[in-house]
This record gives sequence, structure tokens and C-alpha cells, in this order.
Amino acid sequence: MIVCVDIGNSYIKMALVDAGRVRRARVIESRASSAELERTLRLLVRGRVTRGIIASVLPQRTETMRRALRRELGADPVVVGARTPLPIRMAVRHPERVGTDRVCAACGAVAGRLRHAIVVDAGSAITVDLVRDRRFMGGLIIPGPQMMLDALHEFTAQLPGLALAGEGIGRFDDTARAMRTGAVVGSAGAIEAGVRLLREASGVRPRVWVTGGHAARLSSRLPSEWVFVPHLTLLGLARIAAVSRPRR
Repeated sequence: MIVCVDIGNSYIKMALVDAGRVRRARVIESRASSAELERTLRLLVRGRVTRGIIASVLPQRTETMRRALRRELGADPVVVGARTPLPIRMAVRHPERVGTDRVCAACGAVAGRLRHAIVVDAGSAITVDLVRDRRFMGGLIIPGPQMMLDALHEFTAQLPGLALAGEGIGRFDDTARAMRTGAVVGSAGAIEAGVRLLREASGVRPRVWVTGGHAARLSSRLPSEWVFVPHLTLLGLARIAAVSRPRR
């Protein structure tokens, strides 16, 4: 069993993964204190895990988590980077610039016999990426719905600052509801347009996977045949760990 840690812009997700299944998961805010990170990790691991792996888009939190895992496991975890062995190939111009969360989600999508996938990760930013013949081909990066709301407030004189979690999504009879509905509908529409673009470019018919913190909120506005997997990035981390060696 391996502990997988995904450090995102807003949240840190941790899970125990075994035989391609998430056995237990915890989510805390990325701004949580070091003590809270260590306490959450300790309760998750409980001495039953010997290997760890980290993907991070927040370098300032990576080292804190690496040290915590080292104390719990007695060995350094794998920290996914440009030189980490992967179960897929990178086929983009600058692979070292691709966010590790995108790479991990792509690795999670093409497990088993699957060779093609389009991966939608709906987080603070939304990514729509293509994997063809187990090669990561790149994709699109789109503002997430909360980021859209923040931009409307910051770059206009009178539109209010709003949290996406408020009421009124699906309605448009006042300014706040119009903004929230626009952010959700705009995100869903951009995702569908991105998927169409990548499907046309791929020349195949990839399965579409959807993950990320906003996936549940957007799911009712996306095609029902798409596959929603809450922990796709963590499953991808476990696949990467299977072809990587931790340091001791």
C-alpha cells in the first residue's frame, strides 16, 4: 500500500492506494499549518504504509510534506518532477513546464489496456488534456468558475466579489445569480468546446474522464457518458510510484 499526496492550489489530497483503488482519503486546505499537515498524515498512515509519492503545484509546501512523509515512512517519498519515470510518454514541447497534477491525472486515465483519453481536471484552473497512444499531447488551460467570478469583480467597477458556493446557480434574476450561473455555464461550455477540439485533433475516440474539486458542481452540465473519478490524480500517482524508486 502506498500513500499518495496531491498538493493543489486550494487543497491537499492524501490517500492510501492499493491495487488501483483508493482505500482511504483525506482533504485539507493547502494553507493549513505544518502541524495540521503532519497530524492528518499520521492519522491516515498509522504505520501501515512503507512508500509515499507527492505531486505538487506549491513548491513551498512540497518540502514540508516530504519531511513529514520521511518521518512517518523512514524513507524519502518520490516527488514527481521532470525526470521522474512515467507510465506514459511526454509529447509536448516543454515537458518540464507541464503541471505535475496534469501529468498524474493523465497517468490515472490510461490504466490497464486503455491507450487514449481526454482528461478534464476542474480545479482552481481547468485543464483539458489529450493522451493518445499513451503519449501526453498537451491540451487547454481555462479559468475555473471561482477564478471567473474573481476576475469579474477585480476588473469591473461595480460587480461584487462572490464565492461560487452561494445560492442561485441556474438562475439569472439578479446580479449575483447571473454571475454564479455565468461562471458555471461558462466553465462547462468551455470544457465541452475543449473536448471537441482535442477529439478532432486526435483522430480517435478517446474516453473522457472528469476529476477535480469543481467536477461535482459541473457534472450536471456535462455529457452523462463522461466518466467522473474524484481521485484520478491520486490513482495516477500510484501508477507513477509503480515505475519509480524512492530514495533511502
